[in-house]
Amino acid sequence: MVSCRHMRDASETTDGRASVRQVAFCLGVSVAIVVLVCLVQVPKYAMPDDFMQDLYARGAYFDTPGFLMLYSLVGFSAPLAGLYALFPTVPWFPISLLALIVISFAVMDVITLLSRAHAPLRIFLLCALSLCEIMVTVYLTYTIVAFLALAAGVALVLRRAAFRRPTGVRSSDVLAFSFIILGFSLRPESGLAALALFAPFLVWALVRNRNLATMLMALGVVAAMGVSWVAGMLAWHLTPGWEEFEPTFRAAQAVADYPVVDYDDIQRVAPELSQTDVDMIYGFLFVDADTYSLETFQKVGEVVSGYGLNTMVEGILARPSFTAFVLGLVIVLFATAGFICASRRYRGAARALTLSVPVLALLEFLLIFLRARLKVHVFLPVFVVALFALVVCCLAPEEDEGRPEGVFLGWVVPAAGVVAYAGVLGLLWLTYVRPLQASLANDMTSAAEAYLASNADTTVLFTQTQGILTNEDIFAFDAWEQPDNAVFIGGYEYYTPSWQTYLERSGLSRSGYLSNLVDSEDMVTASYESQADLIATYLTEHTGSDVRAERLDTLGETTQTGEQVAIWRYVSEPVASSSE
Repeated sequence: MVSCRHMRDASETTDGRASVRQVAFCLGVSVAIVVLVCLVQVPKYAMPDDFMQDLYARGAYFDTPGFLMLYSLVGFSAPLAGLYALFPTVPWFPISLLALIVISFAVMDVITLLSRAHAPLRIFLLCALSLCEIMVTVYLTYTIVAFLALAAGVALVLRRAAFRRPTGVRSSDVLAFSFIILGFSLRPESGLAALALFAPFLVWALVRNRNLATMLMALGVVAAMGVSWVAGMLAWHLTPGWEEFEPTFRAAQAVADYPVVDYDDIQRVAPELSQTDVDMIYGFLFVDADTYSLETFQKVGEVVSGYGLNTMVEGILARPSFTAFVLGLVIVLFATAGFICASRRYRGAARALTLSVPVLALLEFLLIFLRARLKVHVFLPVFVVALFALVVCCLAPEEDEGRPEGVFLGWVVPAAGVVAYAGVLGLLWLTYVRPLQASLANDMTSAAEAYLASNADTTVLFTQTQGILTNEDIFAFDAWEQPDNAVFIGGYEYYTPSWQTYLERSGLSRSGYLSNLVDSEDMVTASYESQADLIATYLTEHTGSDVRAERLDTLGETTQTGEQVAIWRYVSEPVASSSE
């Protein structure tokens, strides 16, 4: 058994300062990877939310400048808005995401170089980190970047405080807490999920490295996140036009982002909602304020089951190929942890610490399945952050430092490990990235733009099909100007100043908003046929007329599902009264 004193003394050398040359090398490699990816193919945002985040950051959504964003707290959104105000032609939002990726991986590269791991393990980890950096750059979304930024900040804190008593304040501490604030502010849910993967290090510090300075740094991490959260809530609640956003967004999210609730259960708490009304919620078409109020979402939320075994089983069976991919991620993480334990000769507590990381990643994967959030942008960052945590594990002292690696651990295992991470990148590319890139050449985008231009007096509601219009790479989109007659339906932007700007400009109200579609010459939707039929049924139930959707034009097919998107108008016929 290694004593606590030995743990602190042995790791003393691992807390040395990085040289300028080491930092420059790691930063240069990280920058080169991102630049090379962007030169080969400029990434496209992986999720629709990223496009909306971009629009809000630069005040381009309905031309409504501000310093707040939809899903990011003020600690991230305000500095970004300030940059756009100073230099509006610079694509700050995509640059900020790429910069956070670059610095996060450079931090982990430096930590790898400064660890006392043997050369084969360090080379393997550096290669794995580089491949993961490519993954998160080609599949770019702010959700993943939030994971990475917070994790890199926490890793810097742990490097100083987990295995020894930290002394003084260093520039790396400033960087660490800045990244914790930025990562958490970028997306709080991602920050919490990333922090959970580092929980074993807190246990280690409490049991093996008890000292006041370490505990203060741990409290500092929590405090940084707490301050970010409080500042974000105050900003949303006190800024004119944003007052109702946070409570309504959270209440709606607690329903729409979770598995479908049985209609009988909903009737018990919200009998005023029809099955169609509920279907509109899960179709993210809940724009009408009179039907979908804060109180309505709160009532429905009472019967929502956040997690369930049936949900997990259904998710596993419904997408076997995706389940196999996730299982592969788990195997790669356990193999990485095993290699670290073997190379570092870990036993006892150090081995338990290292193996706990893939165990926690597996638990997070299971929780995601329980919630039915089977999205690669949720699984991928857990995988990458788990690798970050495993890199930090290499800072723990080994049992037998002088023992040579041997051919197996020195060559075979590292080479196989690099192949495994390359395989993850290959599967990600073939399954998710390539379809994203292919969509950039989709004729639907030009067809939608042409329709908007030739029908300037017609308002076109893009009902969760906004991707056909915002179909640009990250830099081209940042210069994109939203047409005045394009309105996006399908998110939580209804509760923001941007929508107030649009409604005031159009002389409309969110109460009964969709009823403006009926027999209208100047309002149509760009929808899938299933969406158009659902809206027609909803309008029939809420207007007292028999409403049907009529196709006016076809924009084309999506590249990923092959589903057709068309322009629809909604025609009503009076409902015949029944005879006595």
